[in-house]
Amino acid sequence: MNNAKFNELDKYFRENKFEELENDDYGERFLKLRTISRSAELKEFCNLYGIEHANINEDLFCYLFKNQTVTVDQVNEFIKNKYQAERVERQENESYLVDQLCRLPYFDWGGSFGNSLEKNIVDNYVKKIKSYQEINEEVEGSLLASLRGYTLNSWYNHWTSIIIEDIFKDHDKVLPTVGLVKKIDFFINDIPFDLKVTYFPQELMNEKLRVLGYEKERQYLREKCLELEIQVDDNANTNSLKSALVDYQQSITDFIKQNRTNIEALKQKCTELLIAFNQEQEERQLKKQLLDGLRSFRDNIKTYVSSNKYQSELTRIKNKCKELNIIIPKDMSDKALEQHLYNKLSEENSDSANEFIREFKELRRQIINEAEQNPNELKKWLYENQGEARFDASNRFFLILTDENDIYDSWKLKRSINFLREKINSHLNEISDNSEDLKMEFFWKKDNKTYKCKSDILFIKRAAD
Repeated sequence: MNNAKFNELDKYFRENKFEELENDDYGERFLKLRTISRSAELKEFCNLYGIEHANINEDLFCYLFKNQTVTVDQVNEFIKNKYQAERVERQENESYLVDQLCRLPYFDWGGSFGNSLEKNIVDNYVKKIKSYQEINEEVEGSLLASLRGYTLNSWYNHWTSIIIEDIFKDHDKVLPTVGLVKKIDFFINDIPFDLKVTYFPQELMNEKLRVLGYEKERQYLREKCLELEIQVDDNANTNSLKSALVDYQQSITDFIKQNRTNIEALKQKCTELLIAFNQEQEERQLKKQLLDGLRSFRDNIKTYVSSNKYQSELTRIKNKCKELNIIIPKDMSDKALEQHLYNKLSEENSDSANEFIREFKELRRQIINEAEQNPNELKKWLYENQGEARFDASNRFFLILTDENDIYDSWKLKRSINFLREKINSHLNEISDNSEDLKMEFFWKKDNKTYKCKSDILFIKRAAD
């Protein structure tokens, strides 16, 4: 081992070439030493194993990497002992910390801030408001409330992440890291992982709901075509089905124009279409009934197509609220409004609202269950849609939390420590030594590169009542 090998592996690490790094004979050695690469920890390691370091004129991490007397087993032992010493203090405070976390009543990032606090303050307040009085009012009002939400949510995420990481690190198959190490939180079967605790992404959920919505619309249109004995292909798309129904409506219009005075033709057509009419009436009234029946039949097709048209989730929720005379606020963002109206529908306690909420939950449950059965699509999506500022291609362990009773309450699962511990330990107990199933690649549009890495995923779901 020499400087060239160290520099080669360090370059792999910085360039997110984890596959090359792990495949190298010295990759494991490099990665594990890197988890204790802070000066104080490296010196402590040297003192523990009697390695002279006082007069070293090079980077201590590089020196220990090249030192043939240093073994991976020694590094493993040092990490475990160091972690256990730190863990004792956290265990003593864990019950108190969980109690404090349970005091957070709701999870709200505060308006449009999300994770870009400074940018949003500049864009939405500093650059937009010219009045000194108005900016002061905003600071004391909406901005203060938003800052509080941002701070509380960040606090909650920080401490729940530490607790969840400790659940992993306490397991026998896991080698922890010491302190905060970029790109690596722990090793499972000697594979480094960066833990990402998250939820099923709303953007992907919306995409899936859109696909399901359009497919549902297509199925309804096809059923109507079959009912009307319109010949269509089994795989006909939505537009062609709509076109067929429009043509059918036009054929009825044309028939009415051509046979307006032909009462026998009108009677025959209504009979074919199962349109009821009363023959025991004078001819003028009968003709009117037949024509009205045909027009109503034609217009009902248009109504059917319109009523089964795909609508976004927010539009569907708004329409249901309008139907039930539920007030729809105009001063909320789309995201906040959707959750607000969902909560109001949940509390409406009417048959119509209950059925809507049941379908709302079931569609999401179906999408998440499908992702659990075929997780590679979700893993790839999470890599390819990560924030540009924090991009990396490290191996990731995704923990997807879902409350099937109320998807908007999934954030509360982060503090359900005993529940999480049971599910995580069960997964780790059964985890395979074969890393081939974990291999994946993804394309990053920002630099037009394909990256290779390993990724595991665990769905933790609180089942519906």
